[in-house]
Amino acid sequence: HAPAELNAAESRPSAASEPMLQLSEHARAMASVETAPVLRRPLVREIRAVGKVRPNEAGLATITSRVEGYVERLYVDFTGVEVKAGDHLVELYSPDLVVAEQELLLALADPRTAALANSAKLKLRRWGLTEAQVQQLVEQRKPHERLTIFSPIHGTVTEKLVVQNSQVKPGDVLYRLTKLESVWVY
Repeated sequence: HAPAELNAAESRPSAASEPMLQLSEHARAMASVETAPVLRRPLVREIRAVGKVRPNEAGLATITSRVEGYVERLYVDFTGVEVKAGDHLVELYSPDLVVAEQELLLALADPRTAALANSAKLKLRRWGLTEAQVQQLVEQRKPHERLTIFSPIHGTVTEKLVVQNSQVKPGDVLYRLTKLESVWVY
């Protein structure tokens, strides 16, 4: 049986027709009930558990070569390096890229070949040149012999599959980057 003091609670419907239980001050003390205002705050309890940590798949990026070429410079040469979006990763020399840039410059020389110039610009962008790199080529009218590949995300290099002075083909994976701000633990 419950002590008589705890039976002193009243049960009555609230204005919103939700059941509500009210305890007297003495009944709250006997039941060790504490109240506090509702606050939004971080939890501070430490929990130790065994589990697996996996990256959030929304934060993964695979850096591949889009052209055949040769790796002339690695800006990121080992795993674990944190990179920001837009950071240089690798520099490639590609004879095919030089030819495509020359095609654009030839098309720009003749106003009647504007459609060909637009196709050449699109080809360069699809091969990994940024809009700024294509615009620089158009303004300077001089082909760049090397292509710099930039990081698309802020993250950590979790795999480096490229070596300096190696040959790469379209589709070859160079790096895998992972955003580690958000991970899955299970």
